[in-house]
Amino acid sequence: MIRAEGCWKPWNDYDLLLVTPTREGWDRLRPLCAVLKEEMGLPGVDIVPFTPEDLVRAADTMLVHDAKEGHAVIVGTNAPLCAVPLVPVAPREALTLLLNRMVCLLECPPEELTGQPPDPLRFVSQVSKAVMAAVDASLVEASSYVVSYRDKVAAYATLSPGSVLVEAAREALAFRLDPGPRPWGMREWAKARDGLLEAIDRFVGSVGPEDAAKKLWRRRFGPLVPLLRRIRHGKGPGVRRRAVECAELLILAASRDGADEAGLLRAAAGFLARDRTRAPFIWAEAAREAVARWFATCEG
Repeated sequence: MIRAEGCWKPWNDYDLLLVTPTREGWDRLRPLCAVLKEEMGLPGVDIVPFTPEDLVRAADTMLVHDAKEGHAVIVGTNAPLCAVPLVPVAPREALTLLLNRMVCLLECPPEELTGQPPDPLRFVSQVSKAVMAAVDASLVEASSYVVSYRDKVAAYATLSPGSVLVEAAREALAFRLDPGPRPWGMREWAKARDGLLEAIDRFVGSVGPEDAAKKLWRRRFGPLVPLLRRIRHGKGPGVRRRAVECAELLILAASRDGADEAGLLRAAAGFLARDRTRAPFIWAEAAREAVARWFATCEG
């Protein structure tokens, strides 16, 4: 909860897991989420539908692990979750989470990179999420993934006692339990960024040479590295901002092969170079389309 406008309000979205015998009626869930959000005064409501068979097939995902170990039954029984076997979280889940959080971090750069102060709560929230993603990836790599945030931080401190992210993870936990503005800036943002990049490199380096995740990183996300250098060494806020936007778009657009994604990459390159011979690049439209495809790919 967070105190705003003189009263306490929910800070996080509410996630509801719906288990139904068939997929009939699932098309009505999206508008229902919007209605529940408004009527209950919540930041957001997400209803994630599964059949019992879907749950078993998704036993190696973070979503099902979190639901199985940290759920509260609202209607019905927990029998479908009890039927899900206990299996380790799949490595692909860690890579998806890391790239997802990298996008969030790029969407909320510190004032030192843009010259514009970010929303203070959103900035701290995204930095905290990025730090915890690096923690989660390390736990997945060690087959020690846990659901509770307190347990995550404790397990990571035991797993990597010398890591600079241990204290950052404790600060992220404190924000999670008591959200509110913090005097964070470039130092915290850079620590989260470097932690994500290190986790990605270590994660990808730990898989076999023929593993699909390693091929994905080499072929599709390699372009992120020089763009991050632009962020760090750009000559002015304008250059840095364009680098952030294009790095973000590269991540999002690389979620699937296809002509549309290639077009988005060309548009990003033209935008970065300010190539006036190309058609105007409308960032908001491209981002909306790419974000929708990215999350559809992750969920699929």
